[in-house]
Amino acid sequence: MPIDPKAVEAVLRCPTVLFFEEGVRQGGIAEEFGAMLLDCNFRGHYEVHAIENGFIKHAPMFRTLHKLGLDVEGMVNAVHTALQIAEKKDGKAVSI
Repeated sequence: MPIDPKAVEAVLRCPTVLFFEEGVRQGGIAEEFGAMLLDCNFRGHYEVHAIENGFIKHAPMFRTLHKLGLDVEGMVNAVHTALQIAEKKDGKAVSI
């Protein structure tokens, strides 16, 4: 499924973009989105949260997503961490 260029345009002015993918990082949609950002001269921070390799140990989905940091708790933690890093870097409070 192709990525709508409007999705890329919507985040070009954001200082940080986090992309969560329940798939493999390499060759995934997050990689394609990142390439599109670069093609549009994106100068911010782009962070992908995805499966690092293709092997996932058999387990209930909720446990697997939790272990990978791709459940709600993991995504909230990643966003908070990104906000804290941006705040330290810029010296001002950042909000969602």
